[in-house]
Amino acid sequence: MMIPPMSADTCKQVILLVDDTPANIHVAQSILKDEYMIRIATSGAKALELVKTEPIPALVLLDIEMPGMDGYEVCHHLKASANTRNIPVIFLTGKTEADDETRGFREGAVDYIHKPFSPAVMKARVHTHLVLREAREKLAQQLLMINNELEMARQIQLSILPRETPKIEGLDVAARYVPMSSVAGDFYDFIIVDKRHVGILIADVSGHGLPAALIASMLQVAFAAQRTHASEPGAVLSGLNQALCGKFRNDFRHGGIRIRGHGKEFYKLRCSGTPTAPAVV
Repeated sequence: MMIPPMSADTCKQVILLVDDTPANIHVAQSILKDEYMIRIATSGAKALELVKTEPIPALVLLDIEMPGMDGYEVCHHLKASANTRNIPVIFLTGKTEADDETRGFREGAVDYIHKPFSPAVMKARVHTHLVLREAREKLAQQLLMINNELEMARQIQLSILPRETPKIEGLDVAARYVPMSSVAGDFYDFIIVDKRHVGILIADVSGHGLPAALIASMLQVAFAAQRTHASEPGAVLSGLNQALCGKFRNDFRHGGIRIRGHGKEFYKLRCSGTPTAPAVV
């Protein structure tokens, strides 16, 4: 089956032109028709109907002075709807008073084009606001992607924290984890030595965000590998040093790791840079 080729108009962005004066419509359409698909409404009510038609307009050129529903009211309705509030609105007007323009911006318009229309000015302003809209949409998509990835990283980081505190004879252990950001370099873990002794690790990687979280994840893996000599804090720290120190550049400034054995001395490992404040255990 032959698929008909797409017409040139199909590839063009749609602009909704709202004006009740045929002469203004003719001039604006003649200026923009070669680059855009023009959809015309001659009243505010018709504009609110056509703006919902697919493909949704990329921009609205809106006359202010119209019978019935004026341009300010139309703009207010557009900005009140979640489906149309992101469509840029440029007012078409013969008014040049500051109060009139201020009201338009207050209603949500992004710009003004004054009558009589200058072809160069109209083309430039339409193009500028279409480019700005595309840039905002790309930034919004990128931000959404980043937030989704951060949430995934947060869930992964939470999953490496101990699911429960150890049950040690003569010792009550409780933990609360409240990161400053969605992902962070704070971390804790336990090594069970025997029924009466536990090793407690409290780590604070300098900085926040993904770099610190990645280092904390590496720390958890390295710490788990030290369980065979959990009763020897010095050996645990030495193993962590061998696994971690010298591995990081630029983003990693310093980090403190603490281990405590119940009934044993308090030990501290300094990976690099300045020491962190003493932990309370």
